[in-house]
Amino acid sequence: MPLIAELHGIKIYMYWSDHMPPHFHVIKGGEKAIVLIETGEILAGMLSPSTIREVQNWQRHHLSELNDNWSRGQQMLPFFKIGE
Repeated sequence: MPLIAELHGIKIYMYWSDHMPPHFHVIKGGEKAIVLIETGEILAGMLSPSTIREVQNWQRHHLSELNDNWSRGQQMLPFFKIGE
């Protein structure tokens, strides 16, 4: 699972040809979740309230880049790294 971003100990990943709806994977320590790209809603897993806030703030600022990476992943193309 390729790492596409890292912020303050939070690692964000995407899989190639992953299932719908468009999402990304978040891991911080023992916390894990799948987060929807469009809304920042947690689809599966659990994150602490502070991690959720940080991830959702990041997601809002990088929505276009996340959507671009999702499209690339569906085509089996390399992902771009996304900044903080």
